[in-house]
Amino acid sequence: MHTTEEKARPLPVATKTGGRPAREATGINLEQRGPIDPRMPNAPPA
Repeated sequence: MHTTEEKARPLPVATKTGGRPAREATGINLEQRGPIDPRMPNAPPA
């Protein structure tokens, strides 16, 4: 259950940026959270 919540968070972030600027979203996530973000955001766009 917790995994779904964690994955649901990075997804909306990509939608807000438009889904295209994934690089910008990853940079913002890295600053707000940490090195665990780059792996999650990379999953949705892939």
